[in-house]
Amino acid sequence: EAAAASAKAKKEPNQNGAAEVPNLPEGGRSHRSIEIARAAAAEVQARLAAAGLDRSAVSSPSTSAKEQLRIVATMAATLAKMQKSRGLPADSRGWLHSFIRSYHWKEAYDRCDSRPLEVKRYNDHDKQTALHLVCSIGSTPSYLVERVLSSWIGAAEIQDAKRGNTPLHLQCMNSQRSAHEVSCFVRMCPQAASILNLEGQSPLHVACISNAMLPVLKLLVSADPSMILQRDRSGTTPAALHWKAYSSSIHGIAALDAALRGVGSDIPGHFERFWSKMAFLLGKGYAYQHNTLNNSLIIHAIIAAEDIPPDSNVLSLALKLCPDWALQKDSSGNSPLHVAAEIAPPKVIRAMVTADKNAAKMSNDFGQMPLFLAIKSGRTWSSGIEDIVRAAPDILGKRDPESSLYPYQFAASVCSEESAANTVFELLLARPELVCA
Repeated sequence: EAAAASAKAKKEPNQNGAAEVPNLPEGGRSHRSIEIARAAAAEVQARLAAAGLDRSAVSSPSTSAKEQLRIVATMAATLAKMQKSRGLPADSRGWLHSFIRSYHWKEAYDRCDSRPLEVKRYNDHDKQTALHLVCSIGSTPSYLVERVLSSWIGAAEIQDAKRGNTPLHLQCMNSQRSAHEVSCFVRMCPQAASILNLEGQSPLHVACISNAMLPVLKLLVSADPSMILQRDRSGTTPAALHWKAYSSSIHGIAALDAALRGVGSDIPGHFERFWSKMAFLLGKGYAYQHNTLNNSLIIHAIIAAEDIPPDSNVLSLALKLCPDWALQKDSSGNSPLHVAAEIAPPKVIRAMVTADKNAAKMSNDFGQMPLFLAIKSGRTWSSGIEDIVRAAPDILGKRDPESSLYPYQFAASVCSEESAANTVFELLLARPELVCA
């Protein structure tokens, strides 16, 4: 069979782009046997490509089909032996994959130029393309990733069989020091940033879990901003995954503790990198959700985030690092306390007035103060109203801009009878003279 393959290889040019096998050491072998082995290895690549295109050969029970598959299997074994003779891992997909797996970067790059069709070979059982391979190895040079991607851009959208990861998912796991590879994906195949794996995670989710650098996150968000709010199968957004990954690590726990205690000398550089990414994800996500260009509303974003629990210390950390954020206003003039008064747990309201009591006195663009929003949302005296009143007692003398009612009157008009009684009583007790006003 090897002799027949040799004769055929001499008569017919290789039509599928498969290359002659690189030269092997000839010590201890005759010239004739080496020629036969090379011809057989060249033929196996042609047969493998033909079998890959002709799916009927796999399912057909005909004798000719069985013979074809037997020959392919025999020649695949020949290729494997030749790869092993060079100290390379055996790979039926060809020499390119073998070079990549053995970290022969220059040979792999040259192979892309000389035999570009090898880039398109992959097995159905794992669906691992050459692009998957180069992206999964952290030490792969960026020039090789770019070369393999440009040789077959379609590979960027192929998901592997094990976890449904695309090459971009894998690259985001190895993007702690460079953003060049991800920039190539975004430039050549931006739609790859929108593909979800079997866990429901986009490349942005994976990048946040894997501590990818900030430029990588920005590139992925620019390719598809909606992914910043995308929830995976566990209901978690990229920002929450980033927080969870850092706060559960040993170095992250120590850094967060130092930051919350205000011990600046103990805060390492990796904390600053973490927080810059956290602030970007929160601010950008809130801006996208509310269709605004203001990416700096970090506290608003934390309060509104449903997958970041109030006891996670994210809010405390943000207020510790930037106390001025407590008084920031959105496009409607709402401060974080305005938002918290309507939707947040009581402990969040307490944290906001503790950070800056002036927040309780602020009105939005509609003249509404946090106290009236808290009453309107159905809060009771003990579920946030008391904290707002204690922070700024003078607001009890203010009237609601729409109804012109004092707070105790407003509470009596909008709250249910069960919750209103105690709230109205406490509001009156704080300013009894208002009864005669």
